[in-house]
Order: sequence, then structure tokens, then C-alpha cells
Amino acid sequence: MSVITGTIKTPDNHPYTGELRFRALSTPVADAPDLIVAEDEVVSCTAAGTFTVTLRTGQYRVWVGRESLTIAVPDDNASYDILELIDGDISFTASPSTSGFYRADTLTALRTVASAAGNKIAWLLGETAAWDIAPPRVYAWDAASMDADDGLLYVRPSDFTTAGLWRQIL
Repeated sequence: MSVITGTIKTPDNHPYTGELRFRALSTPVADAPDLIVAEDEVVSCTAAGTFTVTLRTGQYRVWVGRESLTIAVPDDNASYDILELIDGDISFTASPSTSGFYRADTLTALRTVASAAGNKIAWLLGETAAWDIAPPRVYAWDAASMDADDGLLYVRPSDFTTAGLWRQIL
């Protein structure tokens, strides 16, 4: 079993203090002499937004509020940050123009997302090429911020005029 930790923040950069639900996708699992059928593992984040959970090997759907992602837990009894375990692309069923969720392969691509009140979350997969950073960075839209673009914590869209930027949260 592996120990998974992480820190979760809300879009306004405050600690997330709600629950996370881990649902095993790869069950039942044979673990001789037993057959394991997993129940959801629910953990609460601390006041600082941190959590720790111990999970068996396998794929899990992780629910953070109404949003979710999939992680793959290796069979090595090690400790991991949750961002290291994201399995595959993060995708959404709604189109980016209506949902405000984006996946950008590079910083340049993230900067091309127009400033908009409906922007919510963006996943950055690389700085100059997809997957040249690990783990991917997660950004929340901050409509009021005027911080300078530093290419890491703050990323301004190319149509920036007075306010609004992507603020790194994970």
C-alpha cells in the first residue's frame, strides 16, 4: 500500500478544507488468498488544505468537490504527491468555451486563452513542450489580479489589459 499526500487550494488560492473521495476503478483485485472489493476511501483536508491517504495498487477516481481526476497508484509501497500519480489526460465533457476548463501543452498556449469571466481552471502540461515539466501545473483564473507574469505562479493571457490572470494552485 502506498501513502498519497497533497495540498488542495480553492480557485481564490485558499486552502480547500472539504473531503476527497477515492473510488477504486480496478476492483475486484485478487490478493491471495483474498478477493478485494474496495469501498470508497474518504479523507478530509486539514485547515491548511493538506491530506494523507493510504491506498492499494490500482487506478482511482478522485473526487474533489464536484470535480474529479484519475490517478494510478504503483505497486511499490512508496509515498507520493497526488500530482505525480495523475493518470492520462485530464478531460472534461463540456466544451472549453462553456465550461472554463482548459488543457494547455505549453505556456504560450496558456497565454492564448482569452481573458473571460467564465475562465475557471487550466492544466499546464509543459513550459516549451508538452510534458517537459512534471507533475503538470494547475492554475485557477483570478479575474481581479494584476500581478506580473512570471511564467510560474502567475501567467497573463496575451490579451491582458487591466486585470485577470492564471494563478498557480497546484
